[in-house]
Amino acid sequence: MPSRAIRRGVTGALAAFVAAGALAGPASAQVLPDNFPSPQAKLANAEFLAQAPAPATGAGTVCVIDTGVSQLADLDTQVIERISAVGGNGEDIYHQADNPYSGHGTFVASTIASRVDGVGSAGIWPAAKIISVRVARAAGSNATSADYRTAISECARVDRGVDVINLSLGASYIDADDLARLENKIINARRDKNINVVASTGNDGNNIQVNYPARFADAFAIGATDPNGAFCSFSNRGTGLDLSALGCNTYATGFDGGVGAFHGTSFAAPTAAAVLVALRSYMPGLTANAAEELLLRTARQTAAGPVLDAAAAFRAAGLGALVDAYVAPQLPNGGGDAAGGGNTPPGGPEVVTKVDVTHVPDVVETKLSKPKARKASLKRGTLTVQVAKPPKGAVAVFRVGGRSYERKNGKLTLKKVRSWRTVTVFIEDQWGVRSDSLKVRRPTGRR
Repeated sequence: MPSRAIRRGVTGALAAFVAAGALAGPASAQVLPDNFPSPQAKLANAEFLAQAPAPATGAGTVCVIDTGVSQLADLDTQVIERISAVGGNGEDIYHQADNPYSGHGTFVASTIASRVDGVGSAGIWPAAKIISVRVARAAGSNATSADYRTAISECARVDRGVDVINLSLGASYIDADDLARLENKIINARRDKNINVVASTGNDGNNIQVNYPARFADAFAIGATDPNGAFCSFSNRGTGLDLSALGCNTYATGFDGGVGAFHGTSFAAPTAAAVLVALRSYMPGLTANAAEELLLRTARQTAAGPVLDAAAAFRAAGLGALVDAYVAPQLPNGGGDAAGGGNTPPGGPEVVTKVDVTHVPDVVETKLSKPKARKASLKRGTLTVQVAKPPKGAVAVFRVGGRSYERKNGKLTLKKVRSWRTVTVFIEDQWGVRSDSLKVRRPTGRR
């Protein structure tokens, strides 16, 4: 087992995956043009990457498993493929036409690779390539972890050449069997396919342990810090945490070309993913494990523990020339560089727009409860079997002989039945997840 994995255990059993979402950010804050470093680039000492071109061997690829990535001008050359693991197109189903800051997966991708083009905010490494895999079925709905596993398999296909998978989704609990299946997918991606699997730790404010899949030994778990290197109050931490990056007021380009300020470990994880894909692009022989160890070894120690330091990692890898080649942009009228402040650019400052996403996607493999019998009778040729009403979006499936009957209300009534026949009942939700079956036999003492 890789050395980092030995230090991390996986405990507990598992249910709902929750995207480590986008929350409220400050309104009316001033932000410089996108050739100046974003807050997340500054904290990660990754400013130099915005000016670092792809190496001669080409830029590597990050596979973003999320709500999809919509067409965004700031990403039009970086997104090389959009896939849906659940049917339909690969667009971001959390993007609402009237809300330029409503796309979760799009902003995760933007954090990685938005262009330096005078619009919005720059990604950590604009040269990176993005493959988007959508796992959410509809805005406001859940996706099964079976779809999640399918998405990982799509990312891990050899012909796609993926270096890093970004998972800005997580769960505090999930069914034990499904936990094992999901972990196996991540193990396969990292150990067998040599792909870094970067996962956000979750936004529950848990200081004991991080959520799944970040808690898996083979996932690289990223928490969220503020600009001072302290944990963001919402960031999960403790058992399973590997590293942290800025997660309070990260910047991303909106669909209107403006800049949004986002909170969430969802936006800390892609910062680390971008640094990993850049590092491995310049050092193609670097393994997934060695790349993670390098980031851990060179991290800055803060109140939040180890915090990502891209410049230190690149220097340790013998790539200091890329760091030294960085030229800090100058403000107009001799106002100083990005670090020193100075005058605002002509035409006035851009504005960081308040972002308030009230719903973030869940990825779930709920273990549906076995149906509970309420009534069973055969009177005057009418067979009645009733179970507790299924949850919203699910149906009770009754099997009698060779036929099946679906009932949303949990009640089956069949007429002209001469004798009792055993009825098998299970609950099935809209994603095809089924409960254990209940066999309803002839009630004792009844005909």
